[in-house]
Amino acid sequence: MNAKKKRIIFWIIFLLLAGYFLATRISSPLPFVPPKFIRSYVTVNEVLKNPKEYDGKVIRLRGKGEFGIEMTVLRCVPSRCDCNETWGHFFLVDGIQFGETAISLDDRIEITGISCNGNECSMTCSPFYPGNKVLYELVGKIIVNYTNEQPTSLKMTNVDFESSRNLIAGRWKPLRLETSENTIR
Repeated sequence: MNAKKKRIIFWIIFLLLAGYFLATRISSPLPFVPPKFIRSYVTVNEVLKNPKEYDGKVIRLRGKGEFGIEMTVLRCVPSRCDCNETWGHFFLVDGIQFGETAISLDDRIEITGISCNGNECSMTCSPFYPGNKVLYELVGKIIVNYTNEQPTSLKMTNVDFESSRNLIAGRWKPLRLETSENTIR
């Protein structure tokens, strides 16, 4: 095979591969945006006011953390740590003022990807232990749940914890990612 035919075959294969790559990127429902390049943030309140605009989008969401603990209520005599199970739920709420708290299910966004489980004495959380009344900026995909075509609840999924951060002593710092055990009582 001569050099001219080899070049033609090379360019045909190159163009086919380039076309395939571009076609798969263009037809993707969500353009790939590396989370570290999402610089500006959207507040919880902005998402709550217009959930359809953010549904399915990857954003940097700013809000105050609200961590809730649930526990089974078995009465064990004598009282002991292994009697009841606990688990935690993490939400971001609006209200940058630290005295504000969420009033209803409609004014908060559930954050998925954080696992918190334990007993009535301690709880282990991964990839980090979320704090109450701490200001967070989390990067993830907003999912809106609908009932009768009306938004009823919001979640942030696929959270990129490595690109997320929280405000500590007036400075934005990366989340401290580690499995941690914390005392409940």
